Amino acid sequence: MVNDDSVMNAVDFILKQTERIDVLVKNAGISLAGAVEVKYRPSRGALQHLSARDLPVHVLTKSTLVKRDADILQEINERNRAIVSFSFSTVDNRTSAIFEPGVPPPEERLETICFLKGRGIPCGMFLIHKK
Repeated sequence: MVNDDSVMNAVDFILKQTERIDVLVKNAGISLAGAVEVKYRPSRGALQHLSARDLPVHVLTKSTLVKRDADILQEINERNRAIVSFSFSTVDNRTSAIFEPGVPPPEERLETICFLKGRGIPCGMFLIHKK
């Protein structure tokens, strides 16, 4: 069961781990994690902490929620380096709905890439290639 204490404990744990590392790859979750992200914003808190420590960040996600953290990602990128990568199983919205239920459709992820790139944040894509 997710509650305020469990989310804050998880954020505290992540922040303590960053005291010993030079880079953190953050994977924005989906489904339950997405609901937690919307309500508690643990990723924003972690990004603020990493920004204060001048650490580079690579966000790997399928979530368009990363748009709301563009301001922090811009700050990190100006001082060090921030990259946001999106994973795709396909760029077809109908196929994606079958293989990636509960995540934003590829069209929305592509729009989010444009949004972030328009703010100077480097972006990448992980796309499964079928031979």
